Amino acid sequence: MGKVRRPSKIVWLGSLLAVGLAIAIAWLLSVLFAPPLELFSPLGLLWRCPDSVRGNFTFSRDGQLLGYRTPDEFVVRWTKDGREVWRRKLPGHSFSFCVPLPSKDLVAIYHRGQKLLEFWQLRDGKVIKQLPLTVKGEVLEIHPSPDGQYLFVEMRGRLALYRTDDARLIRFWSARDWDLQSVGQVAFDAKSQTIALVTFQQFKKVRVQWRRLPDGALLARWEIPFIPTSLSFSSDGCFLAIGGYQLPVRQGVNILPIPLYSHFLILRLPKGQVVFRAKLKGVNYYLVRFSPNGRFLVTVGESLRLWRVGNWELISDRTFGRWLQLNLNWARMGWKPLISLISGIAYDPAFSPDGQFLAMWVRDGVDIDLGFWRQSRKDWVYLFCLSDEERQGVANASK
Repeated sequence: MGKVRRPSKIVWLGSLLAVGLAIAIAWLLSVLFAPPLELFSPLGLLWRCPDSVRGNFTFSRDGQLLGYRTPDEFVVRWTKDGREVWRRKLPGHSFSFCVPLPSKDLVAIYHRGQKLLEFWQLRDGKVIKQLPLTVKGEVLEIHPSPDGQYLFVEMRGRLALYRTDDARLIRFWSARDWDLQSVGQVAFDAKSQTIALVTFQQFKKVRVQWRRLPDGALLARWEIPFIPTSLSFSSDGCFLAIGGYQLPVRQGVNILPIPLYSHFLILRLPKGQVVFRAKLKGVNYYLVRFSPNGRFLVTVGESLRLWRVGNWELISDRTFGRWLQLNLNWARMGWKPLISLISGIAYDPAFSPDGQFLAMWVRDGVDIDLGFWRQSRKDWVYLFCLSDEERQGVANASK
């Protein structure tokens, strides 16, 4: 039998130098492609902090507290400086739903195993009451109305509307009643009188339905030429923003996994005329939110864009950097590129009730996989503050 040849010291030394060079390149590119500062942006970054955030942002009514969930906890911080106020484990951990109720300074926690709603005070995390939620089947999602009066509950093949204060069932519908197979995103208007929802029918027909609450009467229905990932009503109920993405198509076949274009459009209600449409290149799953005062629209994905409502002028465009993705893990190189540049991505934008603050979470940073060592991207909580000039403009406009 022949001798097994072992790598020489020169090969080992070369490998270590290659790894060191790759890390140096990663650091250099992260500096070169860092997001530029916007000197005249009306949104200023107040603070950011690392945490395993997963959305469900909620503010207190006075705007002093910001709450959000992690995979197995709910966290509350001061908006002025980001200091942690309290952090508490969720019952059922990752199997729980967090239902923000900013109009009541509460967050409702739904325990899927016990089918129980717990109401926690935002200021100290104390449980003020527990209510059983009488549901048939598995709960997929719970959507609170802006005034905290209703809970719209998705189940398999069923939809239901509950009263928040006592978890009493108001109305029940089957999926057939609303001509759908599954539900995507959901949004209420500011007065909690109507609801818009993305519906799928055999995943070929993607529609946005607009219905009245609490009877569920259909007001309008629109077919959307892209996959909607977000809905938002303007504060006066005159506009509905729809954001989403479109996969490139070649000969009728979707090319996976990278969506190359993001879309959002603005519909004027009640007739649904398209008053503005934007097609944005990039890997963005665009999420849209109107500000509570109705003056601005925010879209997030690879960048944070601020639009002025009415003339739909883009007044701010902030990116979250381009970061190196390096893979030297030979076991994974069959499905992952060796080296690439990836963008920081923002998720779940949420305004404070007075429109002064904007919260979101961002995933960014260098991603290096050497097989025996891994440096993963980080999740961050970002809090932006509207400039004094814009706040004064809002105050003058309201007089």
